[in-house]
Amino acid sequence: MAPPVPSFEEDPPQARTGPDGGGAPWAGLPPILEIKRTVAGAEKRFECRRLHRDGPHLVVLFVASAPMLVHGVALPAGTVTFGHFWRDRPYNVYHWLDPMTGHGLGAYVNLAADTRIQDDRLEWLDLIVDVLAVPGQPPRVLDEDEIPASPPPGLLARIAAARAAVLDEWPRLLEELERFRARLWPALRQQAVAAP
Repeated sequence: MAPPVPSFEEDPPQARTGPDGGGAPWAGLPPILEIKRTVAGAEKRFECRRLHRDGPHLVVLFVASAPMLVHGVALPAGTVTFGHFWRDRPYNVYHWLDPMTGHGLGAYVNLAADTRIQDDRLEWLDLIVDVLAVPGQPPRVLDEDEIPASPPPGLLARIAAARAAVLDEWPRLLEELERFRARLWPALRQQAVAAP
């Protein structure tokens, strides 16, 4: 009997597995450390690879080493994630891609604040609430039940503003993610084919 597929309701799988380092074609991409801070003061660190940077926008690469289940979405081993971070937006996005075709499997949006991007690290504050969408379905808002009963000052307003921004920008955001997927995926696949 096969072992059960891990289910994650807090952190999406790419943040738990990071990229495969050993002869993978992306091993030559510059490393970058993602530091996620929570409202409660906890900190999580994830090793990943810098795929693209343009002004306030950074795209990092994660590759899942095992199959995962995230809020009911089954992601196969090898799922490629383009993590999009912006200094000037109240969210970031993990865009999950099929490891064979590069087609989108879903988009996981973290409501976020205080995003700082440097050459070797990025830091952001997780605002608890997330938005998840898979092809053919409308976005679902997640984790509102995890907001503390006595939230820190200003948290509810930040969450409301970030949630409104994501939902208002949703069609344009998906188009933007697709443009980057269409641009970055072929180069990544070409490296994979060229790798010994």
